[in-house]
Amino acid sequence: MFLLISCGLGAFYTSYYQSIKLSPEDSNHVIKGYYLLSDFEKQMESIKKGEIDKDKSIENIQNLGGKMASYSELKANSLNKEEGQVKINRYYNVVKEIGTNAIPQSQDFYENKELVDEFLNDIKKVKGYQTDIFNYYKINKDTLKKNE
Repeated sequence: MFLLISCGLGAFYTSYYQSIKLSPEDSNHVIKGYYLLSDFEKQMESIKKGEIDKDKSIENIQNLGGKMASYSELKANSLNKEEGQVKINRYYNVVKEIGTNAIPQSQDFYENKELVDEFLNDIKKVKGYQTDIFNYYKINKDTLKKNE
């Protein structure tokens, strides 16, 4: 009887623990997204200030945009709680949208500061989703900032 109860409690705890912890795959994607967005934001700020060469910025934006657009293939791990899956999938979707929208407009950023401002506002929104995930899964954002 004790063994049966122990196994049942162990299975319940394992299921619960997996549902509140970010899966390793999702963790890697969320952290990679953090750095991609950070680099993209720095790129936009540099363009806005006129601190970067146009050809270099176009190349950088297309490179970052392509990496972010690849988030279209990602879905949150089904072991996460449904609430966590929704947060992660929303995050993946908005990262993908920024990347997908940035690629064809990469040549327009240098001349159109309003477009740069629009993307910077979009990045702020994505960072809100990011913060939501960090809080939900108790990810220490300060540790990520130190590695930038």
